[in-house]
Amino acid sequence: TADSGLRRLEIAFSSLFRHGTARRIHEHAARRAGYDCERSAYLVLRKVVDASPIRITDLAADLGVEPSTVSRHVQPLEVRGWVERGSDPDDARVSLLAATDTGEKVVSAIDRQRRRFLYLVLEGWSSDDREALFDLLERFAREVEEKARHISE
Repeated sequence: TADSGLRRLEIAFSSLFRHGTARRIHEHAARRAGYDCERSAYLVLRKVVDASPIRITDLAADLGVEPSTVSRHVQPLEVRGWVERGSDPDDARVSLLAATDTGEKVVSAIDRQRRRFLYLVLEGWSSDDREALFDLLERFAREVEEKARHISE
């Protein structure tokens, strides 16, 4: 039935995200990459690398948190030299965050290790199964994001 399929989906996602699996995978990847970088810091740094330069308010909106929460996560990244804060040339009152070369290297190294782990997970899958997974997950993520946007309005 549809309900049993949805329950299987809930269990699978719970296994991946709520039981610490994502955290353990991240810690493994960061350790293998040679960086002490908590998952929450990585998520902020990853977004800054992808959108650099970015306003703190935009970063907070993208991450779905308050600007004060982002500021708390950004401060240690600044201390480590992974991001730097500057002024918006169009509005000096606005802070912009930009990834440094070192910050980009951190994300790149951790991403390489994350992909290495995923490769190990999927190495026994056929190329058709891998492509089907990629296509269906991308579609699922798009549709969840779209529906979630409407329920929060």
